[in-house]
Amino acid sequence: MNLLHTFLIIGHIIGVAIGAGSPTSPRFWAKMTIVLIASLNGFVMHRLLFPIFARCAREKTAIGSAEFIRYAPLLVIAGPVSAISWYAALILGAWRSLRLSYWQYITVYGFLVTASITISAFALDYVMANPDRMTRFLPRKWVSAFQTAKTPQRYPAVLIEVRADE
Repeated sequence: MNLLHTFLIIGHIIGVAIGAGSPTSPRFWAKMTIVLIASLNGFVMHRLLFPIFARCAREKTAIGSAEFIRYAPLLVIAGPVSAISWYAALILGAWRSLRLSYWQYITVYGFLVTASITISAFALDYVMANPDRMTRFLPRKWVSAFQTAKTPQRYPAVLIEVRADE
């Protein structure tokens, strides 16, 4: 277990201990629940997704390949959960005048997570169906290879190699 995980565990223990002094604050408990979800999501991302995508980048695996497509749903879920969770915890910590019940906080959070996952899934579907748009915003000197190949999957395989040495 590395130092970051140790600090996260200690932070959760201290946060729950501080919150135990004010068990009537639903905002605090909603924030602790959301931070716990964000931490578990981060653990999954660091242990599962990041090594897979690092390997795909090292081996220059095509974005439309079976390997990438197999893990794309996890990416579509983990990214939005992370973003919404950390921002929700930040907002709950800063917005002191907001008074809702615990379940109202969690319901709003669940709605935002569900909406962001849905938007992310549609965005991935659009990008995979339109591979020529993937490098539209990158400077041309960074894109050294952009090939479209026929694959048995729904999406064409796209190989993008970014050069940082130019």
